[in-house]
Order: sequence, then structure tokens, then C-alpha cells
Amino acid sequence: MERTGPFLAIAAGGTGGHILPGIETGRALLASVPGSRAEWICGGRAIEQRIYTSHGIEPVRLRVGTHRGRGRTLVSKAEMVADTGAMLRRLRRKRPDAVLAFGGAACAPVIAAAKLLRIPIFLHESNAVPGCTTRLFARHARRVFLGMGGFEAPNAVLTGTPAAPPAEETVPIASRDTLLCAGGSQGASSLNELFLAVLADPRIAELPLRFHLVAGPGKGEPPVPPGVPREKLTIVEYETNMGSVLARTRLAVSRAGAGTLADLAAHSVPALLVPYPHAADDHQAANAAHYAGRGGAETVREENLNTEELTDQLSRLLASEDRLNTMSETMGALAHRGAALRVVETILSELGVSGATAGARIPAGTGGTA
Repeated sequence: MERTGPFLAIAAGGTGGHILPGIETGRALLASVPGSRAEWICGGRAIEQRIYTSHGIEPVRLRVGTHRGRGRTLVSKAEMVADTGAMLRRLRRKRPDAVLAFGGAACAPVIAAAKLLRIPIFLHESNAVPGCTTRLFARHARRVFLGMGGFEAPNAVLTGTPAAPPAEETVPIASRDTLLCAGGSQGASSLNELFLAVLADPRIAELPLRFHLVAGPGKGEPPVPPGVPREKLTIVEYETNMGSVLARTRLAVSRAGAGTLADLAAHSVPALLVPYPHAADDHQAANAAHYAGRGGAETVREENLNTEELTDQLSRLLASEDRLNTMSETMGALAHRGAALRVVETILSELGVSGATAGARIPAGTGGTA
């Protein structure tokens, strides 16, 4: 196949917080640069491929990250060596113009192979606290794109985290009819249980709202307590049309992964954030503070949360349309609209390639793998 435009290899795995911004960036390249190509690379976990395929993309799958339980470290090292060799062969054959890494176990072998082949490397760090990929490989990158800041380096540039733009016009808070609970692409069992217990309280159950719970893959449908209005409740394992759900969400109860926060901001959704307490370097707490400190969200630590407290918090917020309107406006103002295109334009500029031209986002379901 004749090369007519830039070719970008995008490494993103682990969670939706890495994968979804990678998908949006690849799509921005394909939509804005004629003849361009993108290829997405992920680790071996089933949820990673599921996220990609739900967006119409068949990624290149590595083995790293597949093994769980005893012996994980030893197996991971063996997977890393094997995957690095596989990526050396693939990148040597495909010769992408650059590698862009968003995070997850798949990034290390891709970056290592690119370094050996002298292919330009770019990183994206979505979180307020830099993750392992950024800490290990920032010095090898032409640019480190930042979602929220929090990383000081000469090659760092703030672009925001790429997020899918709203598919429909943003409507006022008063016209939205959904209370959403989402624990990120992995789900959150403890948050699921708390949310369902809250829905049994008449203060919440009797509100003129629908309730939408994204439970998380592999967790099964959680038990629904007596008193929950089942006719108003939707439970899904993984939400494949989150944009449509967010467009009608009046308030979200959510973890504080960077990708989730970027999506909430893109749709101007006010949120009560419950950071995952075991996140590396407590980075979700830092993410939550970034949005709560500016007034777009409120945050509460999980260790301080019980059914009564969550019910009180939600009742208070849902009773104040003025408060929700203010939070919604602030969340919208915190969105970095066009982040994917800014990342693409910067990469092309660094490579000395003609700049991207703003265009419509390519339709969901378009692949683009080489």
C-alpha cells in the first residue's frame, strides 16, 4: 500500500482512561489529514479489546498484562521481552512516522522498540499525577502532552485529554432526566452497592429521574435492594453509548479517572466524585481535586462514605438547580475541546509534516488500522 500521509502507531491499554483518548486522537488524525493512517496497540486483557471493538476498531494485541495472581511479576517480564521483540519486528516492517503512548502495560514494549528503531516517541499523560509510562519514558519523548498539568518538563505541553465531543446539543440541567453511577471501564463494586442502596431511599427513589448504573465488566448484575424502583433503573455491564447517556445526565456519581472526567466535562455534567482509594499515588484524588477545586464537581473519600451520607449528598445537590447549573457551566468550561486535534497538530509540526486541517470527527465504527 502506497504511503500518502502520516502513519501513527498509538499504544493505549489497561483501562478506558488510556484507550478512549487514544481512539479519539487516531480518529482526529484520520479525519483531518488526507491519506493518513493509524494503528492501535493494546495489552492482552479481554476488556482492552472489548473497548476497542465496541468502537469498531481491531487493535494489535500484545500479551503483556494478561496474567493475574501468583507469579505475575515473572510472567510479566517474560511477556515484556516477547512483546518487545514482536514490536521490533512489526515497527521495522510498518515504519510508522511516530509512536504515541497513552499508558497501560502495552506502552513499554512499543516505546522500547521505537527507541531502538529511532522512531519519534510522544506521550500523553491524562492524570494530575504522572503515571509509570510518563515517569519512565518522558526523557525519550519529543513531547509529553498533559491532560491537567502536574508534570514539569521542558518537553511538556498542556493540551487536555482527548474526549469524544457531544453527539447532540447540550441541554440545560433542568431538561436532563438521569442520575448516573459509573466506576470507570473497570467498574466499582463498592460504589455499585452504595448507589443501589441509595436508590431504595424515598428521597431519591421518588425523584422524577431515571437511574443508570454502569456496573463494570465481569462483575455480574449486583443485587437490587427492595424499594428500588426497577422500572426506572438500567444496569449495564459496560456502556457502549456513553455519550448518549451523558447528554441526559443531570448528576453523576463517579470515580475520578482522567478519561471519565474529560468525558463529564465534554458533556457539562456535574459530578460527585468518589476517587478510587487504591489508585497508584492516589492520583484519582488529585484528579478530583482539579475539578472540585474549580467548582465543577464535589468530592468525597470512599472511606468517609456510607449509604446515609451518599443519600444526603445526592439529595442536597439534586434539590438545588442553581448549584447544578453552576457546576455544569464550570465543568463545560474545564473541557479541553479539540484536544485530539491539538495533539495531532503538534506531532505533525514536530515531524515537519503539513498541518492538520480541522474536519468532522470520523464516524464511530470506522477502524483505520493498517
